[in-house]
Amino acid sequence: MSSHRTPAAAAAVLLPLLAFTVIFLNCAREVKKPDPVDICPPTIGDGPRVKFANEGFINADVYRVVIVQPEIVFDAAAASKTARIRALSSLQKYLQSRDMVVDQNVTARLLALIDECGHIGEPTSNDGGSCVYYFDITRPRLVDYVLSISRKR
Repeated sequence: MSSHRTPAAAAAVLLPLLAFTVIFLNCAREVKKPDPVDICPPTIGDGPRVKFANEGFINADVYRVVIVQPEIVFDAAAASKTARIRALSSLQKYLQSRDMVVDQNVTARLLALIDECGHIGEPTSNDGGSCVYYFDITRPRLVDYVLSISRKR
């Protein structure tokens, strides 16, 4: 037998060694994550940053949605419609996060709840040219009611 190796045999030995080296070097390198993007810039227009109150269940009786619109295009009817749509979507997501079924019946009951118990507050203006308003759904033991209108998957 000859002591010379064939090119195919050399490649068979070197290829896994090369792959292992590349993988090891990539894993050993420190991964630097980019800084998170601030979705609310320090100022909006020339004014200060808008401070938002909590969204979602403020307490067991109140569910809140916060809406921000430019002051120059503020329309109370459009704001109310936007708030109702956001409240419905937000409550549906809340139920889904609790592994609850959200079907047409649940959606209809949520819409009825929003129509009966929801109200939009007076918009507040900030120096940045935006209107901030709150849409609150208020009902005794609201959390329990919302969870009772659906069922577990």
